[in-house]
Amino acid sequence: LAQARGTSTAARSVVASGSGYDRVRAALTRVGGGGIALQQYGGSCGGVTASACAAPSGVIYFTADVARWSDARLHWVMAHELAHIHQFRVWNTLVASAGYTSLFGGNIELLANCMAQQRGYPSGNVWCTGEQLSWSGAVWRGVVP
Repeated sequence: LAQARGTSTAARSVVASGSGYDRVRAALTRVGGGGIALQQYGGSCGGVTASACAAPSGVIYFTADVARWSDARLHWVMAHELAHIHQFRVWNTLVASAGYTSLFGGNIELLANCMAQQRGYPSGNVWCTGEQLSWSGAVWRGVVP
């Protein structure tokens, strides 16, 4: 999925009764993002189209389709986007880290997948090594090893 780096995502809240917002909100809360702002949007994120997106401002955006995903996929995507929020908090240190380069090849999406898996929400198609999972756990705590 996508994350907006360094710029705010232009999106408006289009949450309406019956939109699935409550289901997505519950999933985000379940994976640890109870205090994170959540908005439904049209899918344009940092120049790409994405079903969900995290912005440096601390908001997670999602399309209406996400609310219809299976529980496992919905929880994974919310954990993945929440991971990006935590990455933004340590961004400069993270992207300068030799560990990030060597373990993840500088791939922020892989790191977000490993962070989600570390929390118990694997993507289903990416499996991380023990070392990647350990490193990911530190980023959840705001530490870049």
